[in-house]
Amino acid sequence: MIKSVYTSRSFITSLTSPVLQWCNAHPPNARPINAMLLCYRNIFKGFHSANGSAWAVQALDSGLLTATLRACKWIDAAEHPELFGVVEKLLSDMLSKYLIFRSVLRVVRRCLRQVTKLGLGTKESAGALWGAWRVFQVLAEERLSLLDAWDRKGGRSERQLCSRLQCTRQDDEALKRCSGCLGPTYCSKECQRLSWPLHKRGCRESRQMLLDGLEMPRDKLDVSFIRFITKLEINRRLPKILRDALQAGVPRSTIVLDINHTVVPMTFTVKRVSDFGPPRRSGDGGEDHSPAGRGWRGMADALD
Repeated sequence: MIKSVYTSRSFITSLTSPVLQWCNAHPPNARPINAMLLCYRNIFKGFHSANGSAWAVQALDSGLLTATLRACKWIDAAEHPELFGVVEKLLSDMLSKYLIFRSVLRVVRRCLRQVTKLGLGTKESAGALWGAWRVFQVLAEERLSLLDAWDRKGGRSERQLCSRLQCTRQDDEALKRCSGCLGPTYCSKECQRLSWPLHKRGCRESRQMLLDGLEMPRDKLDVSFIRFITKLEINRRLPKILRDALQAGVPRSTIVLDINHTVVPMTFTVKRVSDFGPPRRSGDGGEDHSPAGRGWRGMADALD
């Protein structure tokens, strides 16, 4: 029963806008502070799970960003270091690290438009959380510009807007995600109904994976976008890296680039093949093909 509640859309919905709005309507004393802390902690559990990006999409769709920004002054008035630290982490770390996913960015674009429309996110309204908000906002705008560049290069085809293959509607803003498996998106209930016979089996299998805490297959568009921005970053830095390697007498074939987009700011480290060591042997004497066993070759595969 607990698993069913935890992996349903209602779990995220009930822990975002309604709870935060209720807290915001009460004086900042112990009861609403504890309720808000419980709210954020449970949302963080979803974010830390195997399918964190899917939960981030659901939380943003449910109004997490606008509700949090509305509560900034309330949080300032509460003068509660733990609560402030949790909200600061939400903006500058937890949400920011998912801005590598195209599925998350699509929702973030709508959220930013709503924030502007409501007059939220200004230095005055954000108060002491202005710095954390700006970290998220600046990174989001940077990644959204890259998303637009990816789209212009054919990263998204017409049929991939609505998950019903026969649908040609071009309104990306109207898309809503399947609340059962958190996977495909549809432009209308009618398209979802027509697609259900084909989606039914996959929906049930994916939902079971959510219930079991297993990682669902990564969305192909998310993977395509991650590869796109990774290649851009490599191409931007590679000339200098190769010049430095030539001056140091380091063969270019021994260079490995370690890029981490899930931290803010992004880290980019140049390493040597020797840093990873040779492939290990498995217990039966054969080659160990696990990520750890593949060593530097696993890193090279990730950059292909």
